[in-house]
Amino acid sequence: MVQVQAIRCWTTSNLFFRTWNQSHGCLTILWLVLVYLRTVIEIEFLPVYRPDEAERDDARLFAQNVRATMAEALGVPVFLGTWKEEGVVRERTLNELRAKDKDS
Repeated sequence: MVQVQAIRCWTTSNLFFRTWNQSHGCLTILWLVLVYLRTVIEIEFLPVYRPDEAERDDARLFAQNVRATMAEALGVPVFLGTWKEEGVVRERTLNELRAKDKDS
């Protein structure tokens, strides 16, 4: 197993959603980035991640630890589910937020 160097890409623009798994796809996101007169994207090279002995023997453990390192750098939680499950959780969360918004 080899070492990896992850990168963190971040934008402060809230004019488009940042995930690639929505129905509009990556070309639409690229288009949305290009049509704005000014789009600031921050790219940070994270420290090189070198697998320890346990990670060399278990690729899944290595992947989980790299993923956790990237999530920590982004300040987001790690979701241990599939893309489909993530969509269900996101929709449920949005519905809960909408319900709270109606109540206030």
